[in-house]
Amino acid sequence: TSGAALKLMILDACRNNPLPKSASRGATRGLARLKANTAGTMITFATAPGDVAADGDTQNSPFTAALVQHITTPGLEIRQLMGRVRETVYKSTGKRQLPWVNEALIGEFYFAGKDPNAKPVPVAEPKAIAVVKAEPDATGPTEKEAFVLAQSLGTTDAWDAFLTQFPNGPYAGFAAAARAKLVAPPASQQQTAAVEPQQNKPAASGGFLFPYSGEQRISPGDLEGLSKQQLRIARNEIFARRGRHFKSADLRRHFKRFGWYKPHTWKPKLNRIEKANVNLIKNTEKWR
Repeated sequence: TSGAALKLMILDACRNNPLPKSASRGATRGLARLKANTAGTMITFATAPGDVAADGDTQNSPFTAALVQHITTPGLEIRQLMGRVRETVYKSTGKRQLPWVNEALIGEFYFAGKDPNAKPVPVAEPKAIAVVKAEPDATGPTEKEAFVLAQSLGTTDAWDAFLTQFPNGPYAGFAAAARAKLVAPPASQQQTAAVEPQQNKPAASGGFLFPYSGEQRISPGDLEGLSKQQLRIARNEIFARRGRHFKSADLRRHFKRFGWYKPHTWKPKLNRIEKANVNLIKNTEKWR
């Protein structure tokens, strides 16, 4: 080496937690990203950040097997060694696993010596290679990962958890559609609801379907049983509460019946909760 202290960490612990505590809290995936911020440090991961490493069909995982295969090769500087390990794992796993390296090394380091003609250095049994356990990524799953999880569970609770966490994302509309399909009533009931929409959910005090929609998030379950017209009213009552004018005559007639409606603007300012509720109702309307 160049004289600098070498700090080497090899992690073959990038695993999923197969039993998340709660679908509503999301599931963790892979290993959190660690950074080599100190000179002379290298951290090697069995797979890329956020992914999971295969256990393999033999005594050793694909990553450990590749490391044992190349670590005794003379003349391989540690960066080249890890490059060969990465290539071997990538090929042996059918391009599904890609080892990752974070390093701030100073100088060079050789496990089996710098001379390519030197004899291989004996190593301990593969099981002696240290495996460091690391905490899973605390940031939770991405929207795509959460969508796949909810889709695999296929329950209204799973879709509710997804829509609560990602109400405005690109997958929200698909999630709302999948959930609506689970709770859709038979065709005969749908026809009855179309004829008598107001019998599904009576208007609350003051004419509001959701009087709390300005301070509290609406859940997908709250929208069950509402017709498309009722969803339209529920969405627009959020704007009406803020004094918005309406171009549609039926909306004007509906809200003018209530003393609290005082139109004074075309562009009312909504708070964060109101915006989330508007988006959730709008996504649900698309699939009714």
